[in-house]
Amino acid sequence: MSSASKHHLVLVRHGRSIANEENRIISDPTNGAIDGQHDSTKKRYGLSSAGKAMVAESAASLADYIDAYSQDNTQLQIHIVCSPFDRTRDTADIVFKGLQAKWALSSEYPAAGASASAATATATTTTTTAATATTANSRHRPSDRVVRMGLPIPHSGLVERFFGDFEGQAPSTALYEAVWAHDALDPGHREHGVESLEQVMARQRQVLGEWGKTTRMMGAGAGAGEQEDKVEKVEKWIVYVGHGDPLQILQTNMKGWALERHRELNHHEVAEWRHVEWCTPAQAEHYCIAPIDGTRQEQALAASCAYN
Repeated sequence: MSSASKHHLVLVRHGRSIANEENRIISDPTNGAIDGQHDSTKKRYGLSSAGKAMVAESAASLADYIDAYSQDNTQLQIHIVCSPFDRTRDTADIVFKGLQAKWALSSEYPAAGASASAATATATTTTTTAATATTANSRHRPSDRVVRMGLPIPHSGLVERFFGDFEGQAPSTALYEAVWAHDALDPGHREHGVESLEQVMARQRQVLGEWGKTTRMMGAGAGAGEQEDKVEKVEKWIVYVGHGDPLQILQTNMKGWALERHRELNHHEVAEWRHVEWCTPAQAEHYCIAPIDGTRQEQALAASCAYN
């Protein structure tokens, strides 16, 4: 059976982290991505206990949303890509487990640490249908659909915005505001050695472009066997787990606004997810989202889960 494919993008900000609790700027991978360095002598700035609980609740909400939003008799292909920072990897792992619980997916997954290009071979190994999976938790009762998902893939192009001279400093609030004041005047500024808005946007666009190509390459017929014959459509979901400033900058670009306006958007809270779309020029003054009822709305958070 020939199949149509629809792509979705969900943006998830990491949960409350140790750095958030210390009000400290941790933007350099040598400080924020300790897991990848395997250096036990350095402090790990992952999620706090409260942050982990927030993400678990958010992940359950996202799983329910994806299941409700997706059309009946569709195959779901879910790809989770994240910043390699410890706080985002922690978040991505919890999101993965929340989606896993929703459809009672098996525990046979590809090895972690695969590159984005390798996802074409690894992200198709996990499937479930209502006939083969059950759970006692009614909230996570599997739906009658095929679901394929691989482990979260960290990508260096999605790291936190680098805050230059302010790295490691606390309290962070006034320092962030000083950078944002320069942002509003010049999207290319490097004051205090920070990464510019233009640089942050360019690397995110490149990564998302790579992942768009990856999910198109997978196709509907890659590895699901006879179950594919029953699937009329494929819905591919890219779940991007990232940081506050990069997500604000990306959504500003998606809205069609100049990057220096990124602080004018509704703040992307910790542990919050948003289902987003790229706006057309005609929609540039509105933030385009796709609510469950399928109609287009202009409210920035109509399809999101926010923790204030």
